[in-house]
Amino acid sequence: MDIKHIAEQIASSLHATSIVCYGSWADKTADDKSDIDLLVVMASEVPDCHMRRLCYEALERVTVLELDKSNTGGWDNSWSPVNDKIQIKNQIIEIGYNRASWVLEVVDNLINKHSIHFSAFPFRPYTFLGLLETCQILFDRDNFIQSCRSRLRPIPLELKQAIIREYFPILLESVQDLGDCSERCVGIIAYLFFLERSIDAAIQILFVINDIYDPASKRIEGYLKQLKTVPPNLFFFLEELLPRFYENRGAIDQFFKEVIQFVNKFSAMSANGQGL
Repeated sequence: MDIKHIAEQIASSLHATSIVCYGSWADKTADDKSDIDLLVVMASEVPDCHMRRLCYEALERVTVLELDKSNTGGWDNSWSPVNDKIQIKNQIIEIGYNRASWVLEVVDNLINKHSIHFSAFPFRPYTFLGLLETCQILFDRDNFIQSCRSRLRPIPLELKQAIIREYFPILLESVQDLGDCSERCVGIIAYLFFLERSIDAAIQILFVINDIYDPASKRIEGYLKQLKTVPPNLFFFLEELLPRFYENRGAIDQFFKEVIQFVNKFSAMSANGQGL
């Protein structure tokens, strides 16, 4: 699949500022069922659906499956408010649109203001920086995406601290509830809820400690296994304990106690100007 040719057609027809490929195709983890995910950045307003359809239909062997795709899952789609789906041969391509001014606003809020809560992107806006850093640039008028990328490193210490302040209390509370469910045999569904919450909070913190923007990937285990600074037994937890999590409640409780100790150590080092 020549995605660069597709990007060139979209850029030419719709006068796009930049087009990037992100997700599994960009990070080389795609399988034969993976969609291709494109984000099209426009200088001003997103072209209407009629113009977009004409653009897609100029491609060979294309089927336009959906325009203005509805957000049925209720996910935060701030970074891609307009979404289309097309198919070329047997390959599904998801195409999202946003404005360059929105991209700059998000980067400014995170890099300069160190804010992780703002209206332009309410839920985990820093994941967009992970997208910018790992995406494959297919078209980039006036080096717009490249200039945004150049602002991402080093990750500001204040941004790291903001993420840890957000998720360490969640980790502490969730691990306490997890242990309570385990000790009282409350039930597998409640235990699973607090386990997922504990894992999620721990992941946010581990990426910060390892100086990585959260990639927001479904294949998160692969990213975790690449981290260099991790709590004891992380890989044992992922490979041995987690697949049979309810049978391994005691060992999982102990693992998360070690995670909390690990984070406390790095928080203390950060307070002394080290670690983060």
